[in-house]
Amino acid sequence: MTNLNYKASNIAKAERAHNKNFFEVMTQMTKTPSVSDLMFIVEAGGGTEEDFDAMFAKGFENLLLEVMEGINEAGFLGVKLDTKGLREKIQNELAEISPNTGEATNE
Repeated sequence: MTNLNYKASNIAKAERAHNKNFFEVMTQMTKTPSVSDLMFIVEAGGGTEEDFDAMFAKGFENLLLEVMEGINEAGFLGVKLDTKGLREKIQNELAEISPNTGEATNE
């Protein structure tokens, strides 16, 4: 698990590198985000492209949870969410939907 750190210097560095505004991209996250916007958000938290690829490889839901946990810890949400409980709930719901490992079978 990557610990994203949403501090001002990390956000500013990502904004300069991608010519994007952190808060504008965050407001667009309620719609369908682009992969490049997701990578920008991870980099704004101090993550690298390798971190992004590793999080994305674990699933889209995992990536969003990692981002939400980092933003929550930074205080951007205004309230502290129980992200650990939320992570468990989402993982349980995903397991009910798809109880296998996601690997294709030859049935």
